[in-house]
Amino acid sequence: MNSPITGKKMLLERAMTTATYLGIEVEYLTKFYRCKFSDQGFTTTELDEGNLRRLHKAYNKQKKGSR
Repeated sequence: MNSPITGKKMLLERAMTTATYLGIEVEYLTKFYRCKFSDQGFTTTELDEGNLRRLHKAYNKQKKGSR
């Protein structure tokens, strides 16, 4: 993906993120593109959908483990 700011190619990165989902704090892996010139992160619809799937999966795993 090219940066909407510079028009240059960006690298796909991964990071652990914490979010509150349905009242429970959950840590999960997110994927995004980072512009090395502006240091801003960007996603696509596909990445957003995948990030939401990983969040929901991590939530289910954490909820199951807390029983």
